Amino acid sequence: MMAVPPSTFIDEKGNTKHVEDGSNAIYIVKGSGTSKHYEYLGYSGYDTDPGAAPNLKTLIQESQNLNASNPSLVPDGQTYCNFATQNVMKAVESTIEPVFSMNKNNDVVINGRANDMAPKLDASGAYIATDKAGALDAAKSGNLAVMSYVNPQPGKSGHVATLSVGDNLSKGPVANIGGSNGFKSISKSFGNLPVKYYILNPNVQTKDKPSTLSFNNQL
Repeated sequence: MMAVPPSTFIDEKGNTKHVEDGSNAIYIVKGSGTSKHYEYLGYSGYDTDPGAAPNLKTLIQESQNLNASNPSLVPDGQTYCNFATQNVMKAVESTIEPVFSMNKNNDVVINGRANDMAPKLDASGAYIATDKAGALDAAKSGNLAVMSYVNPQPGKSGHVATLSVGDNLSKGPVANIGGSNGFKSISKSFGNLPVKYYILNPNVQTKDKPSTLSFNNQL
């Protein structure tokens, strides 16, 4: 029996990780330091499922793991929640049809500090505001879900994080990067702070299958 086509993740040293998820997409690490993230390249040559598309659940899962293992995101007097969230967003954006991303106010990557990101999430057509239950359900389904807190005190930082997906759900519902890093409960990530929840717009479409890539040429 032929194996299920995997997603393939290539790190900066050329090491590979395969996740059997029915997608034959290739992702490679781009950026460095606090901005290290995965970027979609194309397909690895499997022809078992001609209709395969990038699997966002797997991509978000592995992007969260990349953040969790990135020493540049460890708090050192500063915290890096916005960078970690943007790293996941960059990975997702790399799979999105350009016609969607180029439309006005459809930015998948929300830039700025944590306090800047909430109003931009509200304004972006790439995201839909929801409640806690809606965000948790979306994350369980493998969609991108974001939590955001705006600190009303001048000069003080807010907080932002993605909700865990896939295998990361068993580690904790929040892929937290901030004052302490790891997969944590909502209360340990945000306390009792008033947070807002957003999910990636279901109308966002991933890219059609591009021309087949030669795996070895990507290393």
